[in-house]
Amino acid sequence: MEKKEVLAKEIIGENDRSLLLPLTFHQVQSSVDELKKQQLFKQETLRKLHEKQKFHIRHLIIYLLLTLVMLCVVPMLIFVSMLLISPEKQPNFFGYRFFIVSSESMLPELPVGQCIVVKNVSSPSDLHVGDDITFVKPSDGTIVTHRILKIDMGEDNYSVITYTTYGINNIDSNGQIVADAEAIEFSDIIGKRAPQLEWFGSLISFSRTVYGFSILIAVVVLTIVGVIVNHYYSNGLVTGRSRK
Repeated sequence: MEKKEVLAKEIIGENDRSLLLPLTFHQVQSSVDELKKQQLFKQETLRKLHEKQKFHIRHLIIYLLLTLVMLCVVPMLIFVSMLLISPEKQPNFFGYRFFIVSSESMLPELPVGQCIVVKNVSSPSDLHVGDDITFVKPSDGTIVTHRILKIDMGEDNYSVITYTTYGINNIDSNGQIVADAEAIEFSDIIGKRAPQLEWFGSLISFSRTVYGFSILIAVVVLTIVGVIVNHYYSNGLVTGRSRK
């Protein structure tokens, strides 16, 4: 039986283009299979490229998150270390200072050991009756945080302003407020307590405990390990599956 009907013809030879040979069905099928293989290869190549892009984007996001954690935790760890080493020093960050309550005069609002955030004040107009202020006692240089009871503008055209303060826990037997013995001037005032940052002061207070400080160190160590592993994994040095 003769071969199947000719489906196409192929020109062979460079000099004699009039010489034509028939293509069998087998040859045509081989060409179709080859085209399919090329198409599948292109699809597989595009799929791998897409997976590689997603892989790098995912690890870039992880790297950015770990970096953000480092930027938040490391400064706090340094700051808490400074408070633990030298509690008498008051670090100043962008106009805010941090103090540790050491007496019971402001109970129950400010317990002993609580870290409070104090904002610098630039003008007497920033202070009002009822504000909690941190100041230096003129008599002995002790740093105190008490509440303003009265503001005396003075008699000489408001040139001298004095402040009478009190501790909210300092009351007499009749339940009356006991004002501080000596008034202070504006130059004695360090700043005004920032109640809106009370949460941050509580966080610092917890970080000063054994558990809190241990957690800070653990977070820093785990973050550093995470950055290293993410770096090696994204470069194909450490992988849970084979990647080509």
